Amino acid sequence: MVLKCEVVAGNPAPVIKWYKNGKELTGKNKPKSIKIKKKKQGKVSELLIRKSSEADAGLYTCEAVNSLGKTNTTASLDVIKMVSVTPLSSTDEEKTHCSITQHE
Repeated sequence: MVLKCEVVAGNPAPVIKWYKNGKELTGKNKPKSIKIKKKKQGKVSELLIRKSSEADAGLYTCEAVNSLGKTNTTASLDVIKMVSVTPLSSTDEEKTHCSITQHE
């Protein structure tokens, strides 16, 4: 699962920060399953969630900040554990389904 945030303009160049449920994703607040990458000289930031689980569900906010102000956008990530049972087999297959809703 990848959430992408792109800064179109800003002078001075803004810093991009990520939040989950209002808490900044840095240091101890950032789970090991989450990686944040900067691309295009810092104008694009990607939040990568490896092997998403139900614990990753929540409100994710991307915030661009510079000395003149800040702006943000928020998306709601729902992770639903799906179990399918095959009638001819005694094993269950587990799948994870993610849906994203953007809030303006």
